[in-house]
Amino acid sequence: MKKLILGLLATLALGSSAESQQQTLPASTVVGRLGIGPGPAQAIPFSTLGGILFGSGSGIFGLTLSGDTNYTMVTTDRTVLINAALTAPRTVTLFAAASLATGQQICVADAFGGVTSTNTLTVSRAGSDTVNGGTSAVFRSAFNGSCFISDGFSKWTAIDFLGDPVTVNKGGTGAATLTNHGVVLGQGTAAVAVTAAGAAGQCLVGAGAAADPVFSGCIKITNTQTFLASGTYTPTSGMVYVDAHCIGGGGAGGGTLATSATQANAGGGGAAGGYARGVFTAATIGASKTVTIGAAGAAVSGANGGNGGDTSLGGTLLVATGGQGGPAGILSTTSSIAGGANGGTGSTSGTAGSGITATGQTGYDGWSLLPTNGNLAAGGAGGSSIYAGGGTPAMVGGTAKLPGVNAVGFGNAGAGGAATQSQTAGIGGNGAAGVCIMVEYIQ
Repeated sequence: MKKLILGLLATLALGSSAESQQQTLPASTVVGRLGIGPGPAQAIPFSTLGGILFGSGSGIFGLTLSGDTNYTMVTTDRTVLINAALTAPRTVTLFAAASLATGQQICVADAFGGVTSTNTLTVSRAGSDTVNGGTSAVFRSAFNGSCFISDGFSKWTAIDFLGDPVTVNKGGTGAATLTNHGVVLGQGTAAVAVTAAGAAGQCLVGAGAAADPVFSGCIKITNTQTFLASGTYTPTSGMVYVDAHCIGGGGAGGGTLATSATQANAGGGGAAGGYARGVFTAATIGASKTVTIGAAGAAVSGANGGNGGDTSLGGTLLVATGGQGGPAGILSTTSSIAGGANGGTGSTSGTAGSGITATGQTGYDGWSLLPTNGNLAAGGAGGSSIYAGGGTPAMVGGTAKLPGVNAVGFGNAGAGGAATQSQTAGIGGNGAAGVCIMVEYIQ
């Protein structure tokens, strides 16, 4: 066939020669010669030439139409077109690559748009030939196609083949289809993965370095509930987890005892309430949990300061104990020191998993000096919680007394009182009540 074409084209190219100009040709013919051997020129009808060039199937530029059916190509086929919607996967089987000279090609294409990802079109080899190094090429989308070049022996190579998924190392995804509205996830050199479509309001949440992220409920807002008094914690609708912070009540400062003309004394500072923090899920909290706020330690005249109360969430789920009251002053005719009180502690239980506790600050010592040593007295400062505000020390000289300074803020402790000679009993400073703060994370 190749030699026939070359013979025709060469003869037509010589149509301006003297010999061809002297010939009288019938209408609708061209000068040429059929066959592959030498011989005299012939008048070839247009119909014959048209059949050679464009004849159905066997024409050099001819077409073979293959509808919704499997088709096995014959050696005279050059272009096979699918001209119908496929109702099932179909196959076009090539003839042997050795049937064509090296570099010649045949083409297969979907001209109708009838190929789908379900009803695919497979271009398959004949015998042990290869197609792009494998056994076949598969078209999975409409209006797809490719031409296949023969090596003249046993191999077909597709030109601009887009049928199979393009691999990642060649700039593709390696996947035939992608989930609608999913998110594409890299998998190294393997085909990409695609998440399921996320529901309304969901976020893509990481699952660690060794796993793909997934859609789940995301934290959209935070909300804070602060308890300054005991009550019931009811989670806000949609709460996923709560970060609870509790501080116990602060202790009161120690009072001062009545003094004679040769005595002085000063109370020790109260201690701050403990701190406890825990993160709890909605399941752990349930419908609600009781919140108890630790009371402030109350000052008592001429005696130890009152202890601060415990602050808790859900009974034992989260507990911050109150700070101790400061000790009363110690009478002395020379000098005296009343040690500061011990701070409260914190504890967590349940399923917190990330609990943090801290001990409240210890109160400071109160001290006094008799007249022969300077005639001074100073109450011990109150301990401070994480919200600083312990009572500051009160200092007196001469003949006088001062009550301890009250604490401010949350969980802070009162200061001890101070008195020099000839004074009636006095009081230390009051502590501050505890607090519980719920920071909610809500979907």
